[in-house]
Amino acid sequence: MRVFQMSDCHLFAEAKQDFHGIYPEQRFRQILNAAKAHAGPTDHLILTGDLAQDEKKQTYHRLRDCLTSWPGPFHTLAGNHDAPEWMDLLEPSSPS
Repeated sequence: MRVFQMSDCHLFAEAKQDFHGIYPEQRFRQILNAAKAHAGPTDHLILTGDLAQDEKKQTYHRLRDCLTSWPGPFHTLAGNHDAPEWMDLLEPSSPS
């Protein structure tokens, strides 16, 4: 089984919001694209918290949109910055 795991994305509702001089959404998309291009096929993508930095509903919509291009199933685990009430927007994808 091949698993690709990412942690502490710290995304914001606004794509251009920086976090300590880094733009989390831009970096997240770069890593996803690099994983698709170079890591080979994976059985699961695991995203562990902190997925969001600002705990806003729009942040979880943005994350879901980023994941639409991922070619396989993914699962998430909340961190201390995540809003449990919005995590259901990221329902785990089912295996094909």
